[in-house]
Amino acid sequence: MSKLVCHMEKYKRGDIKRLQVHNQREKEIKTNPDIDKNRTKLNVDLANEENIIYTEKINKIIEDAGVTRKIQDDATLMCEFIISSDQVFFKEKSREESLKFFQSSLGWFEERYGKQNIIAASVHYDETTPHMHLSLVPVTNNVRKRVKNKDEKIIRVQAETDKSRLSAATLFDKKELKEIQKSFYIDVGSKFGLERGEEGSKTEHLSVKDYKIQESKKKISQLESENMKNIKELEIKNGTVKILRGSVVEKSKALDKLSEQLKNDDEHSSDLSEEIKNKDEIIAKLYEEIKIKDESLTALEEKNTKEKERLEAEFAKEHNYYDKEFQNERNELNEKIKTKDKELAILRGKNQELETDLGEKGKMLAAMQRKYEELEREVRKMTSAAAIEPAMPKRPENMGAVTQNQNEWQPMPTHKIMTYAEAKSLLEAAAEEIIHCMGTAVTLRIVQAVKAPRILFPLANNTLLWDNY
Repeated sequence: MSKLVCHMEKYKRGDIKRLQVHNQREKEIKTNPDIDKNRTKLNVDLANEENIIYTEKINKIIEDAGVTRKIQDDATLMCEFIISSDQVFFKEKSREESLKFFQSSLGWFEERYGKQNIIAASVHYDETTPHMHLSLVPVTNNVRKRVKNKDEKIIRVQAETDKSRLSAATLFDKKELKEIQKSFYIDVGSKFGLERGEEGSKTEHLSVKDYKIQESKKKISQLESENMKNIKELEIKNGTVKILRGSVVEKSKALDKLSEQLKNDDEHSSDLSEEIKNKDEIIAKLYEEIKIKDESLTALEEKNTKEKERLEAEFAKEHNYYDKEFQNERNELNEKIKTKDKELAILRGKNQELETDLGEKGKMLAAMQRKYEELEREVRKMTSAAAIEPAMPKRPENMGAVTQNQNEWQPMPTHKIMTYAEAKSLLEAAAEEIIHCMGTAVTLRIVQAVKAPRILFPLANNTLLWDNY
């Protein structure tokens, strides 16, 4: 499996211009034989749209970061990471697919160290193996302090401050470089099917030049191994050639014998020539027939093509017609559905009103039932009282009841005592009539006159009164 490559190197002010010329291919580089001029046009800077001046961008990044501390002449101004893999990894991918790998790598460094601190991300396709030169300014808010641990040993630790400073040693200490190898592989390398180097390996960190020399040595060793393999195959092929040469000599002798035999068979050659001539004529006729068949087949194909186009046109026409019909029917059905939905909504509203009215009528019926029971109890009391009431003295005709002020009869209607059954029957009939006319609010009241119950009937003020009829 191909491995993820991530090397870092620190550069001072005197190195910046040389790296700018190399990364942006500003002039022909004769010291690197791996560069293919024809492929230089494929190179791209993922952080800048055009070539830049590295020192100007570095100074701007430092200024924007608010670094106030004086920068020493030998300070590290730029850290450059080489991001790559081996040829097998890139051989299986197109340029667009490999650019996704480099873009993901750039995004990881931007998120970790700030997009504003990135100088350039030059991807080179014109060398033996595609790779990216990712350059950044080591700006950090941390400082390294010397403290004592539990064993009274002095160690260096990092502490965060509110001031930005330029320090590659603080930003990229051994702990951070190990974390880069681990996190960069997990977040980027593993997603592209790459394998990380051996964790905890003591392999020395190489510069870009030393790394290229090491890769060249590996390539030379590989070529030497392939060369030895080719030499062995060549030796085998040479042995095979010697065998074939012996076989050729033997076949040459046999050919000489056949030539001699052919000379003896010259007399039969004329017969063979005639037979061959006849065969040629037959073959010519067959070719002619094939030509005719081909022309017929071509005509049939053209006819079939036209017929197919005609049928397809008719089908399309019918399909469009039925599609329009279907669409019209569908629109009509949708309109009917909308109308029915509106009617259903109205019916649901009416149903809701009826249910509400029915609830109110139910409450009124319950109230009337209670009133009916009260009336029934009153009738029973009145009927019992009437049964024990002494008979009234006969009054003179056309005379009424005795008033309080004068001892004489006043004209008044006669009274009739009803039995309990008669009163109950009358009340039931009255209750049915009340229920039938539930829409009208009626107030019930029992009136007792002359110690006898009177019949209940509605008056103009919605009052029910007992009277005799």
